[in-house]
Amino acid sequence: MLCITSLTSTVNNVLPDNKRHVVTVRRLLERTLGSRASVTEAAGRVEVRAPDGSLVRLFPVGAGAGYPQDVRRTLPLLGDVPAGDVAVLVARRASPGARTLLDEHRLSWVDEAGNARVAAGPLTVAVDAPPPVGRSAPEGVRWTDASGAVAELVLGDAVRIGTDSPVDAGSSLARRIGTTPPVVTRALQGFDAEGWCRRSGAARGPGAVRHITDPGAMLSAWAAWCTTRRRTSTLAHTLMPDVDAWIQGLEAQWPAGRWAVTGEAAAAHRAPFLSRVTIVDIYLAPDAYDEHLDDLLDAARLRPVDAGGRVRVLRADPYVLRLVDRDGSAPPLVPDVRVYADLLRTGVRGEEAATELRDRRIGF
Repeated sequence: MLCITSLTSTVNNVLPDNKRHVVTVRRLLERTLGSRASVTEAAGRVEVRAPDGSLVRLFPVGAGAGYPQDVRRTLPLLGDVPAGDVAVLVARRASPGARTLLDEHRLSWVDEAGNARVAAGPLTVAVDAPPPVGRSAPEGVRWTDASGAVAELVLGDAVRIGTDSPVDAGSSLARRIGTTPPVVTRALQGFDAEGWCRRSGAARGPGAVRHITDPGAMLSAWAAWCTTRRRTSTLAHTLMPDVDAWIQGLEAQWPAGRWAVTGEAAAAHRAPFLSRVTIVDIYLAPDAYDEHLDDLLDAARLRPVDAGGRVRVLRADPYVLRLVDRDGSAPPLVPDVRVYADLLRTGVRGEEAATELRDRRIGF
C-alpha cells in the first residue's frame, strides 16, 4: 500500500480554466508523493502509478467553495463518473462541516488550500495544510465591493421572491446599491461568465431578461469572499442576562433605521440552532459609526473592550440597512444571506448555525 500522511506549507495556485480541478489534484499528489509514484494527466483524469505497476485513475469533480451544501449539490453528479475511476471532489477550501460530510460518504477530496484525503485502491493520501495567514479571496469572479453588493442583492431577492423570478434590472440594482449602471452591468456579466446567471431575450433594453441559474454556487462563492473582507468594528461589553431583552431595550436607545442585528442573535430568530448567543453582532450606519459611536455606546451602557465583549458593533456597508426587514415582529435583522455570510466568520460553531440557516431559510 502506498500510504502518505503529510503536513505541507504551500498553497496551490490553480489555473482559471476548465482543467483547474485536474491540475489541482495532480499538483498536490506530485508534491506529496514525489518520486514514490508517477502522477500524470490523461483525458480529464489524474493517473497515479505506483512502483509495483498498479494504476489508480482519479476523476476530479468540482465542489464549489467547499461548504456542506456544495458537497450535497455535487453528490448526484458522482453517478456520471466513468466506471473504474475514483471520484475526487475538489473545492476551494473544504470547511469543517464539508469534511465531516465527505467522511460520512467515504469520498476522496482535495482543496485548493492544499488539504486532501484520498483513498483509492492502494493509494492513501492525507495532507493537512497549515492554517492560512489571513484569508485570501477565492478564485473565479473578480470580487469588489460593488460586485459583492450586486451579488448580495441578487441572492437576497432570490430568497425573498424565488429563483424563478427575473433578476432585477441593472438600473434598479444600481439605485438600490448607490452606484452606476455600468458597474452593475460588469458585475452581472461576471456572474453570467461563472454560470450563475443567464441572459435571454433582447441583447439590451426592456426585452432583456436575466435569471439566476445556479444560486447555490453563487451564494457559496459570495459568502467565501465575504469572509475575506476586512471589517471596521468595535468590541464592547455589558451585562446581558437576557439577549432578547437587551436588544429590545436597544430599540429605545438607538435611532430606528440606523442599525440592525446579524450573526448568532439574528440566527436565533430566523433559524434557532445554537444553545446560547455568545456575542451580539450589530451593524451601525456608517455615518453614525464614524460620528456618534461613543454617544451610542454610552446610551446603551456599553463599555469598549479589547477582548471578551458581548457586543460587536460593525460599520455597515451603506446599502445594507436599506435591506432590513422591519415587519415589527422581531428586532431589525439583516437579510438571511448576510446573516449566513457573517456566521461563517465565526468558526465551526458559526458554520453549523450557518448551515442550519441555509437549509431552513435560504433553500439553495
